[in-house]
Amino acid sequence: MSSYDVILVVTMVAALLVFYLGYELFIHYANKMPILAAIVLLIIVVQAKDYAMEMTRQVDKLEARKPVVIYNVDNAGAAMVGKITNKQVISGHYTVTAEAYGKFLVTKEQYEAINVGDEIPEYLKGLGNEQMLGEINEH
Repeated sequence: MSSYDVILVVTMVAALLVFYLGYELFIHYANKMPILAAIVLLIIVVQAKDYAMEMTRQVDKLEARKPVVIYNVDNAGAAMVGKITNKQVISGHYTVTAEAYGKFLVTKEQYEAINVGDEIPEYLKGLGNEQMLGEINEH
């Protein structure tokens, strides 16, 4: 049973209870105030159900999103040779792909300065240094 079904069942039970209580009060006191109260309560219940269903939809949408995972790789001292094969912006993050080495997170300025087919820049070969990570975190 999904969360939508649970909300619907609870809403229906609450609405029936409100109508029953309103009817009983109307029969006992024969005045229109309980019916008015029942109508107001019904409106509140319906609005609460709509709000709960909207919140459930938003939670479902957020849970369905795939997060972007950014790995901190230290290539310092590695002998990296090759060319940039792709440039891409993923969820607002600037990345470049270097042949067999994979994607690298770069700043916007670095992204704009690198062209597909360029040799792998020196700063990507030593990505683990703290200065480079600080620049990326600032953007």
